[in-house]
Amino acid sequence: MICVSLPFVDEKTVGRLLDQKFLVEVRLDLAKDKSAFCKVIKKYKQIIVTYRGGDDIAVRAKFFEKAIDCGIAYVDLDITDSELKNILEEKLKNSPTRLILSYHNFDVTPAKEKLVDIYEKCRSEGADIVKIVTMSNGVADNAVIMSLYEFSQGDIIAFGMGNKGKITRIIAPFLGAPFTYACYSRGKKTAQGQIDYKSLKDMIATIEKYL
Repeated sequence: MICVSLPFVDEKTVGRLLDQKFLVEVRLDLAKDKSAFCKVIKKYKQIIVTYRGGDDIAVRAKFFEKAIDCGIAYVDLDITDSELKNILEEKLKNSPTRLILSYHNFDVTPAKEKLVDIYEKCRSEGADIVKIVTMSNGVADNAVIMSLYEFSQGDIIAFGMGNKGKITRIIAPFLGAPFTYACYSRGKKTAQGQIDYKSLKDMIATIEKYL
């Protein structure tokens, strides 16, 4: 499955993507206009709500709580966001919404041992899915990232950022990732190295022909 990451909140766009069997991530931290958010989460459920730091924690918690109350599929919290996680913990226990805990390193890909420790820490803290995203500076980094799937029980999403990490986004679903991420269009990227969803869909379909 492909998750299309949106840096805006638009009911029609979300609906159109879900109709095409994509998962949708709504990046509230990147959305300038959040006025359609409540309408979207009441109508659609196959959504990941992500709201990285920057705004007041009480403001962010309010949006997450609304999403959980509506029973959306996932909320994504950074592993450093422990205070926000504690606020949402009880509500998540009584909801079908699943928790993604994310680790990002925008500079390098750490050693495999460190990434495995991060995976185990996230699982011990209640993550349903652990997302590990690091900067890839070449083949060796890609090999480290992909090696994490040997520990997966369908609960790891690992890929590399940057142009050299693009291949890891493409092959992640074939190694056990429940889904991989794409941007809506080339001008709407939410991370370095993202591939637009139409191109990524075609690439995955081509690989599937040979499996």
